[in-house]
Amino acid sequence: MVLLGIEPDRPEVEYGWIEPTISILDQFPGAIRRVQRFWEKPSAKAANTFMDQGFLWNSFVMVGCVEAFLLTIQRAVPKLFESFEAVKPALGTDREQEAVRDLYAKIDPSNFSHDVLSTRPNDFSVMPVKNVGWSDWGNPSRCIDRGHGERVFGDMVNTS
Repeated sequence: MVLLGIEPDRPEVEYGWIEPTISILDQFPGAIRRVQRFWEKPSAKAANTFMDQGFLWNSFVMVGCVEAFLLTIQRAVPKLFESFEAVKPALGTDREQEAVRDLYAKIDPSNFSHDVLSTRPNDFSVMPVKNVGWSDWGNPSRCIDRGHGERVFGDMVNTS
């Protein structure tokens, strides 16, 4: 599974960061690298260090085959995985809607970044993405203002 890691333009403390390690393609050393560790919302001091050491922002954009994602989820949160597996016999039947509703009523909340990425970093690789204007829109205020006087509306940017 490969994540897109955004080359940072500032030491952002509200983003998740990816600590890359060795390249998986010898002939292209900067292309796709293994992941050493994921860091969530670091302190200002840590974010400065991360930027200086070539860490990347976690875009949370991933590419991989379904089987790889499922295997990683199974290893990271086996109880959650088993809960979903138990619903499989009901899929495509008249009981599907009720079975899924019951499942979601019983399972504990889960956070993919914390419960899967952080516990299974070796299951992921990262491809650095450079020279792009990128913002994590996890916070509603970032959808309105990029911090440079730009108002963002969908894919349009208005700098006036």
